[in-house]
Amino acid sequence: MNIKGFEGLLNKSNPYFEDLLFAVARLTKQGDCILGRKGRKLCEFIRWLREDRHKFPLVDKKLGIVFGLRGSAHAYVRAELYRYHQASIDPDAPYMSSTLASDQWLYEGMGWYISGMSPDEIIVSFGYRPDSYDKDVFLFYKVTEQE
Repeated sequence: MNIKGFEGLLNKSNPYFEDLLFAVARLTKQGDCILGRKGRKLCEFIRWLREDRHKFPLVDKKLGIVFGLRGSAHAYVRAELYRYHQASIDPDAPYMSSTLASDQWLYEGMGWYISGMSPDEIIVSFGYRPDSYDKDVFLFYKVTEQE
């Protein structure tokens, strides 16, 4: 998926549309992000990101997008995703710091990720409900629930 395809999935009237798009476009241009759709080939895509591209996946359940990220970009993208999703629910919600927003994305069950600090471990929130695509991937990695 390219950045135009990603942009087409976003709600342009969302107040955080431009922030999220800018963050992902910048990371993609720098070579620190690869985009993909969550679907039947999720396992293969995750394996390809990890083994061939040396990137770590972040899977956003609401958008159905897989972000293959390098380095510390995980927290940045999670924060932008949380603000975007929160504004979809309440456009007048107060601005949340990057650290808190990044944590809230996980705690509210908006997705899961694998980080460079724990490359063989999927990080999810306590009580996360995986869909059928997630379940296939969860068979191959240790799943750690965070409260």
